[in-house]
Amino acid sequence: MIDQLELIAIASVALTARALVETAGSELTFLGWRTLVLVGASNEDPRLSELADKLAMSRPSTSKLVRRLVRRELLELADDPGDRRGVRVGLTSAGRRLLQAVVDRRRELLMESLGESGPEMISPSDAGSLALAAQRLGSWT
Repeated sequence: MIDQLELIAIASVALTARALVETAGSELTFLGWRTLVLVGASNEDPRLSELADKLAMSRPSTSKLVRRLVRRELLELADDPGDRRGVRVGLTSAGRRLLQAVVDRRRELLMESLGESGPEMISPSDAGSLALAAQRLGSWT
């Protein structure tokens, strides 16, 4: 089972990389994509320091990455109202559109890869296990 999950993980990276190139061209690196995903997945715009922790990067490196994405108008910065020293990172409307476009393209690639049977090829009994694995692995996003 772990071998199959490993293949899915590798394929997910490859599908995402292809969707990125087809949708964003050279505008967005994989690390930039990961940053957009983390910011977009937050209920509240994360602090720059929280984002650095989630990316497992130093704060100066994260700040540099975020500022590049701000210049590309994909992210925006705002003062943290609860802490004058803090900075919050949010998606711009262009960032949201790009995020959705990459997800849409990746879903198209997934469907193309699965062929005519698509998701129906997964039996109902396997669907529960797949959902549980997805839920547990989702903690990484």
